[in-house]
Amino acid sequence: MCMENREEIKKKIESMSKEELVDFYMEKDSEIAWYKEQLALMNKLRYSTKSEKNIVGQLNLFNEVEDIHDMPVEKTEQVKVKKKKRREANFSKLPTRTIHMS
Repeated sequence: MCMENREEIKKKIESMSKEELVDFYMEKDSEIAWYKEQLALMNKLRYSTKSEKNIVGQLNLFNEVEDIHDMPVEKTEQVKVKKKKRREANFSKLPTRTIHMS
């Protein structure tokens, strides 16, 4: 609030009757209550839990590994993995240069 507005408000209040002051106070009090309600609503929207709510048993969907781990082990077939044979580097076709050290 700047000083000009403050002075104007003081003059306006001084010129009011008691009934006008009570009405003015009640009006400002209801405005403050409304702003507090809006602030609480905005804080709730910003900081409260979102639409992702936990449904009973829903989190158990992600415990599949633990469920499988607890199951009795059955005999499984062993699968042989063939390793790729690596080719050895063939440098015979590359140009050669002989360097003599003295």
